[in-house]
Order: sequence, then structure tokens, then C-alpha cells
Amino acid sequence: MIDLNQRENAYQRIKEMIVNGELQMGQNISDRILSKELSLGLTPIRDA
Repeated sequence: MIDLNQRENAYQRIKEMIVNGELQMGQNISDRILSKELSLGLTPIRDA
């Protein structure tokens, strides 16, 4: 089972990327690229 802190961390960091304009509306986002950029596994990224 995934650690809730990792899931919450992924959610918060992705949210910050959206708010800061790093991720654009309609932009295709690769979970693998986000995983590498955020230094998190795929599961927390997908859950977020």
C-alpha cells in the first residue's frame, strides 16, 4: 500500500506546478516524466 504522505506530496507538488504555470491546460502529461521530475514513484503520481 502507498504511503499517504507520498500521495499528498505528489498532489501538492502537481497542484503547485499548475498554479505556477509549469503545467498548461490541455497539455499532455507523462506520469513517467512527472515521476522523474518529482522524484516519486509512479503510484503516488497516478493517485494524485
